[in-house]
Amino acid sequence: MNCCQNCFDCEFISIHISLKSQFVGKCELCGGEEVNLIDSLDLTDLFTPLFELYKPNESGLPLPDLIRNDWKLFLTVSNDRLISIFRGMIYGDEELKLLYSPVVKAEELFNWDAFKEELKHENRFFPVSFPEQQELSQLLSYLSLKTEIGSTVFYRARINKIPDEVYPVTEMGAPPKELATSGRANSVGISYLYVASTDKTAISEVRPHKGDILTLAMFREIKELKLVDLRNPRASIIPFRYSETSLKNAYKGLSLLETLGDELTKPVSQHKAQLEYLSSQYLCEFIKFQGYDGVIYQSALGGGDNYAIFEQGYLEAISVDLVEVISLDVRHKNKHFK
Repeated sequence: MNCCQNCFDCEFISIHISLKSQFVGKCELCGGEEVNLIDSLDLTDLFTPLFELYKPNESGLPLPDLIRNDWKLFLTVSNDRLISIFRGMIYGDEELKLLYSPVVKAEELFNWDAFKEELKHENRFFPVSFPEQQELSQLLSYLSLKTEIGSTVFYRARINKIPDEVYPVTEMGAPPKELATSGRANSVGISYLYVASTDKTAISEVRPHKGDILTLAMFREIKELKLVDLRNPRASIIPFRYSETSLKNAYKGLSLLETLGDELTKPVSQHKAQLEYLSSQYLCEFIKFQGYDGVIYQSALGGGDNYAIFEQGYLEAISVDLVEVISLDVRHKNKHFK
């Protein structure tokens, strides 16, 4: 069974097929013309660690559905096409009619809620519920992401005290450490630089009112950044990059990694922030200790991404502009009460 780089809707596999393909032609599976083709049997080694995560189970799900749900792969590819390709690898026709379930269970390395409560009300600096450090460090390494110098544009906004007087570039970085208040990633007195992936996200994060005048700064990195990407762990981890053992370890920790990203993203009211931020602050301190330069997480406000950069000197402000907030998109839902 031949397939092509367009059959999977997966950039990693598309690149792999383009590099390994020995011939070009029409793909009988997806109908692509003049595409790089490969025998599906030649993809066996690539897929085997992924297949080994699952076993036949009469109360389970079709194999394509499990892979799609667990790893956010092949979201636009039909089960029929995937089954046709899988048959050409290591599975026979009859076996693929079976339902499957995971070999290992996704499990928490520790109880996150218990950890939060311990930090809040029992042990602030030496929590006994924190997991074994080497195991957590390995789990975070699956989400490691590097940026090249000058490759990314970041944004940061400040509401102007004097409406038409723009803040200079030198005042658009992280606050001085003696003025640093508690944030999602930093404890009071520790200054991190919070920036966003889009101007809208940066503006939304300062929670302005209609009519406010803001200074918006643009930044670029001046060193290669090593970050932990907590935006969407199931989509960020590419299972084809790992051995069977590593992939099983990553699978066990998927729910925890999602929890860590959610913890940084979810809205927190100001009167609860001091205690609610303790767990994410502790996590970010651990990430910094492991040699990372910052974390990426989804914004709950502007639709983009946020970055907490541990050293503001890693970024350089390259321009500032004045902007006016002309509208706010407010959404609500009714809360039931007795």
